[in-house]
Amino acid sequence: MDRNKNIGDAIITASDSLDSLIPSSEHKYYILPIIFLRLLYDYIEILKNSEMSKDNYETVIDKEKIKDVQSRIFAFFNDNKKETLYGILDAVENCFPDKLSSVFSTFKFSTNRLGSKEQQSLALENIVKTFALPPFSFSSFFESKKSLGEIFKSSIALLALHSKGDVEYITPPEISILISKIVSHSKELKKNRKYYDPACGSGSLLSTCATMEKERGNEVEIFGQEKNGAAWAIAKLNLFLSEADKVTVTLSDSLRSPPVDNHGNLRKFDVSVSNPPWNMKKWGDDILDTDPFQRFILGAPKSSADYAFILHMLAMLNPRGVMATVSPNGLLFRSGGDGLIRRNLVEHNLIEAIITLPQKLFYNTTIPANILLFKKDRKESDIFFINWNESEFFSKGVSRLSPAAIDKISDLYIHKIELDGISRLVSIAEIRGNEYNLSSNRYIQNESTRQVVDLISLRKEKHGIELALEEISKRLNQAIIDSDERNKYLNFE
Repeated sequence: MDRNKNIGDAIITASDSLDSLIPSSEHKYYILPIIFLRLLYDYIEILKNSEMSKDNYETVIDKEKIKDVQSRIFAFFNDNKKETLYGILDAVENCFPDKLSSVFSTFKFSTNRLGSKEQQSLALENIVKTFALPPFSFSSFFESKKSLGEIFKSSIALLALHSKGDVEYITPPEISILISKIVSHSKELKKNRKYYDPACGSGSLLSTCATMEKERGNEVEIFGQEKNGAAWAIAKLNLFLSEADKVTVTLSDSLRSPPVDNHGNLRKFDVSVSNPPWNMKKWGDDILDTDPFQRFILGAPKSSADYAFILHMLAMLNPRGVMATVSPNGLLFRSGGDGLIRRNLVEHNLIEAIITLPQKLFYNTTIPANILLFKKDRKESDIFFINWNESEFFSKGVSRLSPAAIDKISDLYIHKIELDGISRLVSIAEIRGNEYNLSSNRYIQNESTRQVVDLISLRKEKHGIELALEEISKRLNQAIIDSDERNKYLNFE
């Protein structure tokens, strides 16, 4: 069975049942908690029956509480009218107070939004039946916490694609995988790695990085910040099911309230990854001159928060840290204050690579995106550019990177392979000569770019030929006139 298709069909069915009651952007507040409950039930069952997890089940989890929660979840999904959605969600929060406290109450969740009591009851009943047990079961899809987390991440992405609500908080799965492959490869970092995301959204990027690190045999600790309450709640659920060894997600504004240690200094991390909001205005630039942590000494990002996030993330890195962030194209060539910051980043040898991706990879915009890669302890000064222009159609006007493309891009970056029209190492001297413009198209011409250039050249050549022909025609006509005059003169004589 195709896992995503099965889950996708169920999500569409559940979402369609809410269409006439609330905007599609609000569907996630009702569907995701119910999916989480189903996954929690199946995971507890596997945890109880797995010899490998037996010790964890008996020591880490309050055994009696978890048994009670599981039985109540079962009753809820088996049409037991004694169990309400509010009641079971409260029980889950109380069972895992350190990880899920206040999560469900933070959702913009109110059954009153669904209409009359009869409409509320029918709407929730339809969603619950969609994921009822049986016939629908997640447990056949997974044997580990990794698979469990993958299912919830898939649910978030599929629901975002279907409803188009608050999609700015969702990083497309393929981009998360690409970033995780790149940053987890760093051999300079220790085995116990600390990750940070200042605008973690739904938490899927951090969760994917945790999965990749565990596959490489590394321990991983996660710290995320998110200032949107609903996105924070989803991230808490998402990362509860992740493979990370330790998870902290705070509801906070990272630019105004960065994480600090016991001495009041900025906390430091090995890896910082993020897909922060693009072109965000009024982000709080009033703190630029008074920032006690001096995060903005390379420039003052007043026009938008794009470079504010970059400078903040760099300040959170330890001396050998690595960083990856997703950015819009304009950040690579804008002048003014942004241009000064870009120049300083280049001259301080902080930018390692820029990967330009195709258009239509995101749910809320068709413009191409870039992955900017930074490294604190760089030895080389060249910057590696990748201009990747291939994608495949996915759904509803959205494209995606194929698994083969993800592997190819990560290999190009890791081994710094130069391919004509795709990737190239560019010297700092050449970048200076281009006034610190970091657009990939400035340094790499892929096939589509070449075709445009060739068309322009052909048009110019055609125009030149037409002018030359016009000049030849004039000279020929003049020669004919001169010849006629000469013949007249000769005939007269």
